[in-house]
Amino acid sequence: VFNAMSKEGYLTKEGGGFKSWKKRWFVLKGGKLTYYKTKGDAEVLGEIHMGTCGHIKVSDRKKKPNGFEVATPSRTYYLSAETETERDAWIKVLTEVVDSESGSNKK
Repeated sequence: VFNAMSKEGYLTKEGGGFKSWKKRWFVLKGGKLTYYKTKGDAEVLGEIHMGTCGHIKVSDRKKKPNGFEVATPSRTYYLSAETETERDAWIKVLTEVVDSESGSNKK
């Protein structure tokens, strides 16, 4: 079954401890955004449960091109996509997942 609320691709992510930026392979599936060092890696580096997210929005706070942020109770993730179109596609699908996970249909 094809799920319209799934996506995968490379995004650049700011590290949690060290504020360096690293390219990571992100997979959105089943209400979780999971990331890996590279495509096809078995080892999960981290995951974001979309049901706990606050806001997902365009962000220029970190001065990265095509940046956006995903806020969770424990941390705000700063991410950057390759293109503006790709960034907008990620924000759209992530917002749809958050809305469906929280059971609301707010626009």
